[in-house]
Amino acid sequence: MRLVPLRKFREQNIDPQPGRQVELDGRPAVVRAVGAGRVQVDYNHPLAGRTLIYDVSIEKILDDDNEKVLNIISRRIPEVKNDKFTITRQDSDLTIDVPEEAFYLSGLQIAKKAVSSDIQQYFPGVGGISFRETFKRPAEAAPPPPTEPAKPSTAEPAQEAQTETKEDAQTADKPEKPKTRTTRTRPAAGKSRRRVMAGSENQR
Repeated sequence: MRLVPLRKFREQNIDPQPGRQVELDGRPAVVRAVGAGRVQVDYNHPLAGRTLIYDVSIEKILDDDNEKVLNIISRRIPEVKNDKFTITRQDSDLTIDVPEEAFYLSGLQIAKKAVSSDIQQYFPGVGGISFRETFKRPAEAAPPPPTEPAKPSTAEPAQEAQTETKEDAQTADKPEKPKTRTTRTRPAAGKSRRRVMAGSENQR
């Protein structure tokens, strides 16, 4: 039981009424009474103080100690299947190999402590308990086999060589024509003017 200020309910927009189930500070609670500025809250379980009758059926009886230990682990670490754990016992020492799936679980150290306490309670002959975590190197992908370079085909260069020899033979059979260069001469401008002037004087 606890007294909580009424303003705390108003800040969370909760109307406190007797018998109402609320959640304060992440914990479920039941409002028992409302007074002047204070609310009486019960954080006990709703079934606390009552007589409970259970109907239980036995599914399997565990005779092997390793199976018992695995079930204790499964009870404390339910996120990982118990068949992923490996148990090795030597004299009074017990070694538990933790799988990689459980390495980064929140509260793993607390779960280990709980498992150790349960094992020491139900197995008086067990002295030391060790948890072994092995980080394995990831398997590297095998490199692809080397490919042989493609061999150049010899048929096409032979054909090209044959065509070249044919072209060379055709050009060799044709006689070369002599190259002639024609030049044109233009009379000088002064001489033509003189001839025109001389003709005009005879006519006169």
